Amino acid sequence: MFDIEAFVAELDPTTKISSVWGLAALKGWRESFLEAEGLIEKLTAFDLALWYLSNDERLNNLLVGLMSQSGVSEKASTKVIESLRRFSLNDQETNELLGKMKNLADDRGLEILDLISEAQAGSNLVSLFQKNATKQGIHEPLCVALINVRTPQTVRGIRLKGDRSLNTSLSIRFDENGKVSINMPGKTDRYSKDADIAVIVSKTDITTVYLCSHKFARVAGGHQDNQLKDSAKFLRFALRNAGKPIRELSDHLGLSGKKVEIVPTLLLDGEFFESRIDELRNDFAKETSKWIIDSTDGFIKTVSSRA
Repeated sequence: MFDIEAFVAELDPTTKISSVWGLAALKGWRESFLEAEGLIEKLTAFDLALWYLSNDERLNNLLVGLMSQSGVSEKASTKVIESLRRFSLNDQETNELLGKMKNLADDRGLEILDLISEAQAGSNLVSLFQKNATKQGIHEPLCVALINVRTPQTVRGIRLKGDRSLNTSLSIRFDENGKVSINMPGKTDRYSKDADIAVIVSKTDITTVYLCSHKFARVAGGHQDNQLKDSAKFLRFALRNAGKPIRELSDHLGLSGKKVEIVPTLLLDGEFFESRIDELRNDFAKETSKWIIDSTDGFIKTVSSRA
């Protein structure tokens, strides 16, 4: 697993953040490749048989039938099946890789064992099993790590969702009237997308929480345009809440009992999103409530000056 915090800690402090995104993606790809290569090298016919038995209901039933013919009781055969499942699921990475390889083999009309043999014979085929760097959750944790490394100690950034270091996850979104929705799906246009990151700046009199929606994209496209609209909606709906304290957020961040102000924030990184920052700022220029629309680099400079 790509350790983003360690990666950022080892970077030269003068490295431009615009370069960090590319460096992280390259390192993530490389580690993903080595991980896939290592797992393939370790796979045996026994691993494959266990995976099939654990994931193929038809084979499960066939095995139960064979054991029954040999005089094994139904209770005992069920225990065998459960043991196989537990054994296979212990190695989640191998399990996921085998699932991906099975799909690749099916798409090509091949047997999975043939695909493994080809991958073990040379490294070119291994690249098919790499994780997509843009889908490894690189961008949000990288943004948080950069904020935590490049700001004063009174600034702390955390991911609100998907952070494995935390025992809990918090989904915060706003409806069209600015009402806060906690840990609830927002399936309609009535709701904004949920916040990704909270950045806490602590002072003696007040604690400011920048509630951030974070987006990254290098080039334009239909999906990126939709993400930009989602960001604008998040900020628009959050501003209708007028920065009121959110009890669940304060509890999650360990700020209960403190005076907290919330500043809705859009963090837009990558060439495409950064090129749209001025446009978005103009759209919200008449908004009197506090807000920030900036790249991670610009945001770091702003909060550092306020810390």
